[in-house]
Amino acid sequence: MMSILNVINRMSDEEKSEIKDAVEQNNIKSKNGKYDGGALRFMFSKWKKLFPKVKQNMNCSGCRKSVVRFFEKMVDIIEKEEKEKSKTLTGGLFPTGPRN
Repeated sequence: MMSILNVINRMSDEEKSEIKDAVEQNNIKSKNGKYDGGALRFMFSKWKKLFPKVKQNMNCSGCRKSVVRFFEKMVDIIEKEEKEKSKTLTGGLFPTGPRN
């Protein structure tokens, strides 16, 4: 199976944003113990495009958990990368205090 980093690196910013939105929508709904239907369908559709040979069935509770967990992990990595990039762009990695 392709690594999650390889998958992320091949995605456009728009695709990353869509995934982040779907995970966020699902997290809001999951606080009540349910999945967000639209977000779940999006994640399964995206899964099929990314991993056509790895079958997951939306009617299977373990499959739902697995697919949702995968995209949640993906969002964590995307946000971490964005944070790192932001630090670099704003000079956050370079101290501004006196030099020794």
